Amino acid sequence: MRRLPGMSINGNLGYATDTIFASINGLKQQRDQVEDARSLEVPNSFYSRSGFGTELGLRHGQHLLHGVYQRVNTNDSGTPALAMDIKYIDAPWYFGRSC
Repeated sequence: MRRLPGMSINGNLGYATDTIFASINGLKQQRDQVEDARSLEVPNSFYSRSGFGTELGLRHGQHLLHGVYQRVNTNDSGTPALAMDIKYIDAPWYFGRSC
């Protein structure tokens, strides 16, 4: 099987002190179709997905305020490694807590 060119860019930036913390992360991954041993393209083996996330927190004495937001978009490629009928994923998710 011959793999055609692709790219993957990932990054994370974080900052923290005794009272606050913050991070931002992102990714972009892309690849063209994969070819089999006969130089035929393997159907649906391409992908193009991106994601973004951030995490923020504030600590004051015994108290903590914490929030997370993430987003992923796979465009029409879905998730090729999973043998499921997923056309695409475009989903945000978030989490927050106070204690």
